[in-house]
Amino acid sequence: MLSVLVAWSRHGGNLQDNAKGQIANPGAAVINGAWTKLANAFMRPVLGPQLNELDSLFGRFDAPPGGQYNGWYQYFDRDISKLLKIRQPQPFANNYCGAGNLKRCQSSLWSALAAAGKQLTKKYGTAKPSAWHASATAIEIHFAPLSLIPMQYTNRPSGIQQVISFNRHR
Repeated sequence: MLSVLVAWSRHGGNLQDNAKGQIANPGAAVINGAWTKLANAFMRPVLGPQLNELDSLFGRFDAPPGGQYNGWYQYFDRDISKLLKIRQPQPFANNYCGAGNLKRCQSSLWSALAAAGKQLTKKYGTAKPSAWHASATAIEIHFAPLSLIPMQYTNRPSGIQQVISFNRHR
């Protein structure tokens, strides 16, 4: 699972679909299936039983196409950087993952990833992460209230650029 995620990240973490209505790169299926468990493992040392309460105020993940600027991954990135002693302009006062202990953080994240792997193996019917493909339907852009052809999600800075770039071939 880790090698699939790393390869996906190195190739831009794209969400391009294939001809079968799936996200072509299996890294998306891995992160989609693992993120909630990873986020919970990461925040649990500080939040304990209040994980879902925070989620009700500030969601674990702000999924495309609705957004991608909120979510716990911003905490994750900064806290992991702090644990790895990567200089931070304004480090958090709290230590989240592993309560600030790198070994505990690693252990909790590996356990979360392993648990997600079991669920994903069951969901996709194979233990081979390179064969997993998430549905691309969930990230299609629909032009409501009009009944137009949906558009594939594109990771661009603004919706205006997406509309300008949309061109139906006749």
